[in-house]
Parts: sequence; structure tokens; C-alpha cells
Amino acid sequence: SYGAGNYGMCGRGFAPSFLFAWPTAELATMSADIATNVMLELRRQKGGDPDKMQADMARIEAQVRAQYGEQSDPYYATSRLWDDGLIEPGQTRDILGLCLAIISSVPEAGRHTPVFRM
Repeated sequence: SYGAGNYGMCGRGFAPSFLFAWPTAELATMSADIATNVMLELRRQKGGDPDKMQADMARIEAQVRAQYGEQSDPYYATSRLWDDGLIEPGQTRDILGLCLAIISSVPEAGRHTPVFRM
């Protein structure tokens, strides 16, 4: 998920009871393509020597793509406790059932209306 899509799928801002991701997930403020386009456009607007600008743009593109490649990885996110862990897609049903059982065992007085995301 990217940006507001993360909240739309019940990100931490909605205080979900559980928040898991699959190992194939990606999450970032924006995609690497969009971030690269933004940074390259800012460099283009700055202007200057065309040879230097071309070298700067190649360096910027490589840096942004490398950063987003590393930081949008689900292992990067889960290692920073941005979720409750990674689950294999085949385990989704079992884990969802376990989470629903946990939530239903909490007395109503201490429970808020949960929002679930898998």
C-alpha cells in the first residue's frame, strides 16, 4: 500500500487490533516510480549545466530507487514493528480465526469496535 491507501486498508492510524502483512507486500509513502519522478522534476527545474544535470539525474534516480527498494520491503517494515508480523498467505485463514477468537474473548467493557485487515 502507498500513502493514504495504507490508511484505507486500516493502517495504524485506525488502531486495528491486529495488523499483519504477507511477505509479498510493499508499503511506502509513494511508489519508487512516483518518488523518482518527483525528485527528477525538482532537479530539472533547478536547471544548470546540461552535463552536470544529466549526471545528477542519474545519481538521484539510482539513490531514490535503491532507498525505496529497501524501505518498501515488508521485512523492513516488520523489523520496525510497523505491523504485528508477516504471515504466509496459506496461513491467513488460521491466523484470522485465531485473532477473531482472541478479540471475542475480551470483555466488552475493555473492547472497542475493532477494524480488521488481513
